[in-house]
Amino acid sequence: MFLLVSWLLLALYIGAGGWVAADVDRTIQEMHTNPDDTTSVKFDDITYANRTELRRALLLKQRDAWFPWLSSIPTFLGLLLTAIAFGSVGGVIHVVKGITFPDNTAQSPSIFLHGLFGGIIGLLLLGLSYVLPTALTTTSSDPHPTSLFFLCLFGGMFSEKVHAWLGSLVDSIFPTFKKDQ
Repeated sequence: MFLLVSWLLLALYIGAGGWVAADVDRTIQEMHTNPDDTTSVKFDDITYANRTELRRALLLKQRDAWFPWLSSIPTFLGLLLTAIAFGSVGGVIHVVKGITFPDNTAQSPSIFLHGLFGGIIGLLLLGLSYVLPTALTTTSSDPHPTSLFFLCLFGGMFSEKVHAWLGSLVDSIFPTFKKDQ
């Protein structure tokens, strides 16, 4: 039980960090500097070009107070870790569901393996969220982080079904990979 709670708390911390980073990045991108706002602002002995720059700095400072590791990794690595974390949370939820509602027909692999498999499914779903729109459209668009993180969470919760679905997709796209029966 200790491993289950530890895995869940670590995955939630990493997942929350990635979610906060995505939200801060989105908020900063949406900030528009007023062309008339040319007055510098001093805050904590630092001079900022204007109020918008001060707001940006305060958002990053608040993010770094809870998740200092985010400022030292590339944005895409944060996205990868967040997808894996949400998939792992889904895997832990799957284990808790199995403990709460035991199914005598199901095999019970270790908590570690369910969390790991959920994380891998989250990573696969992250990859698909980039590959499919690129393959199907002529425009480039990043996936919406909130939708992506919850997709990874549900993918981890239902990892066996998602894995079977992905397998059937590969079989339909590449029929020569099917095993002879």
